[in-house]
Amino acid sequence: MKHAIALGTLWRPVVLGALFLTVFSPRILHLVRHTWQEDKYSHGYLIPVVSLAWLWVFRDRIAAAPRRPSNVGVLLVCLGLFGWVVAQGRNFNAVAHVSMMLVLVGMVVFSRGWGFFRVVAFPVLYLAFAFPVPKRLDDVYIGPALQRLASATAAKIIHFMGIPVHRQGNVIDVPGIRLLVEEACSGIHSLYTLAALSTAFVFFTERRTWERVVLIVSTIPIAVAANVFRVTVTGLLAWGVSVDLAEGFFHELGGVVVFLTGLALLLAEAALLRKLFPPRTAGTTQ
Repeated sequence: MKHAIALGTLWRPVVLGALFLTVFSPRILHLVRHTWQEDKYSHGYLIPVVSLAWLWVFRDRIAAAPRRPSNVGVLLVCLGLFGWVVAQGRNFNAVAHVSMMLVLVGMVVFSRGWGFFRVVAFPVLYLAFAFPVPKRLDDVYIGPALQRLASATAAKIIHFMGIPVHRQGNVIDVPGIRLLVEEACSGIHSLYTLAALSTAFVFFTERRTWERVVLIVSTIPIAVAANVFRVTVTGLLAWGVSVDLAEGFFHELGGVVVFLTGLALLLAEAALLRKLFPPRTAGTTQ
């Protein structure tokens, strides 16, 4: 009898999951073959792994979640499919990605209900990190702004240390080398990866809501700071040690240096918040 009940409760998510993969398989394959091949989105492969890991780690919490299927989920699925059709006709990638998420949320609500969705909201919504940022937002606003900020800050630090420096736009001149702060050095690559990483970190650990918000939002200045460190060290190495070292070995390790620096700053910030604002009770709620 228990097996019959279990099978009776499984048919909806199994069927809906199969339909989701069937309908959206072209877009999923495009993410795997193209989007996730870019440096700034190479973390995309880990996003579904993180979601599945959360479901496994917190399986007891999921088992205790209420299950009251809601037909409102059907409406969400229909809205998502409508948006998907419109996006395909107009080639609106951002709309297509939002539509996929809307369908996914609708399927969970239809098969398990709103109470269940609240419990699994993180692993479901976290999948949004698998999608790229809208191209115009990325190319016109985020990328150039981070480039200007990284180059201006690095130039000020180098000047403060008494080294002759001249900056014009995203080009920094120090004796012996001209540094061009390209998109890869702006912080945008590490920003998206650190944002995904910090979001996973705060939801795998017991954190208060305000802590989670602070840590996630702080990935922006952390990514910028890590890249300012990279550009500054490159300039210092070129001026005081060797241009070949700055342009060769250190430049090749630049991405690793930025990521590890950002990760160290994130962990240090999390520890500092716990030190300054310790939880009042041992069992902080979600």
